[in-house]
Amino acid sequence: SMGHLKGLRDFDIRYNDLKEPAKSRYEEGIPKFLEFLREEEERLKQEEIERMKPVGMECGNWLEYRLKVNQADPKVDSKCYLRTGHSTTVGGSKIYVFGGSLMTTGQKTNDLFMLNQDRMEWVRLEVTGAIPPPRD
Repeated sequence: SMGHLKGLRDFDIRYNDLKEPAKSRYEEGIPKFLEFLREEEERLKQEEIERMKPVGMECGNWLEYRLKVNQADPKVDSKCYLRTGHSTTVGGSKIYVFGGSLMTTGQKTNDLFMLNQDRMEWVRLEVTGAIPPPRD
C-alpha cells in the first residue's frame, strides 16, 4: 500500500522492504514496476477464483455441486426454487433464470436470478423499470 504517498514518484525502495521479484522490477523503472503490479493483481484475482471454485462430489455417473445463496436482505427469500416454464439465458460463466411457475405451489413468478458458476452461488437480482407480469 502506498499509504501517505502523493504519487508513485515518491515511492522509495530504501523505505519499503520489497521482496523479489518486485524489487528487481522496481529497479527496472516505474513502467516495468507498474506492469508487474498489474500482473500481480490479476494473478491474485485468478488465485481467488480458483480457491472459491466449488468441488463436485460423485453421485453415480454425475457430479453434484452444493449451491450457495447470496442473501443480501434477510427479509427477502433469495432461493431459486425448482420451477417450470421459466426462461434461461447463459452469458459467460453466469446463468440467468426469469419467471416460471414454482413446482411446490404452482405460483407464477416474475423474479430474476443469476447463478455465478465460478462460485456456484445464486443471487436474486433487483430489477428496475417496467417489470413483466408473473407468468409461466
